[in-house]
Amino acid sequence: MLKKIVLLLSVFFFVLLHSYAQAWEENTTWVYSQIVIPPTNNPVYKILRVNSDTMIQDQVFTKLNFQYFNDTIGEFSSYPNSTIFLRYENNKIYHYNTWNFTSNLIYDFTVDAGESYICYCDINDEEFEVFVDSISYYEYGNITRKIQHVSSGFQSGCELNGKIIEGMGYEDYILPVYTTVDPPPGGSIQCFNDGNFRYPTGETCLEVVNIEDLPIDDINLFPNPVSHSLVIQGGGFSTYALFSLDGRIIQQGQLSMNTIDLSSVPVGTYFIELIQERKRVFKKIVKVN
Repeated sequence: MLKKIVLLLSVFFFVLLHSYAQAWEENTTWVYSQIVIPPTNNPVYKILRVNSDTMIQDQVFTKLNFQYFNDTIGEFSSYPNSTIFLRYENNKIYHYNTWNFTSNLIYDFTVDAGESYICYCDINDEEFEVFVDSISYYEYGNITRKIQHVSSGFQSGCELNGKIIEGMGYEDYILPVYTTVDPPPGGSIQCFNDGNFRYPTGETCLEVVNIEDLPIDDINLFPNPVSHSLVIQGGGFSTYALFSLDGRIIQQGQLSMNTIDLSSVPVGTYFIELIQERKRVFKKIVKVN
């Protein structure tokens, strides 16, 4: 009996340590070049950074914040839905869709050459098949990561055609690349750094984007849904503008005590833009009676 207990405990701690080894550390960073239309001489990057872990439907997801950074003028900007929730376990990555409240597989690093898996596309809420054509490996120090060379063809919604790096994701963006958005988020990976492993070079992400620090968009709006007064926590913003979903300005003005009176705004869903000098942050809010 004692031997069985010892064996079970050994298996438990092996699984626990294995799962922990796959967890992203806080401040793990992805930096992608961002395609812009029309093309510009000013480099634009999409920066994703691990913020914290959170429980969603009894499962632990990692919260990633993202921002755009214009390297030439040194300006950050955030946009609506600037948070991504991912779960990394058993060498697979799942994406939590905040629109339909489902968790879906996007990467399976256990799949080998000649095999395939079913991937989820959040923009059209459909699945598509990803084929692993070949396998290679990338070494950084004493760490070796698997690279899947994949193809999916041109799908109506999302595609994966290129390299998927173990523990990092697709080389052009952290999620399957949209085929119905022009331009899609991302462009090509400039750096990935989880504290131990770096890709595609030994440079840190700070060296790539040439800034001292990559801020996390830690702005909270509450209550949301809101009926009367909306409180803005963090950011030090001075002015705001409230937009309808079709882009019309509904209300704008100066922030007073980090509070906005929305009592006269009709019931509905809106985007609010918070402004402080060159920094602009967009958030979605819901107005109720």
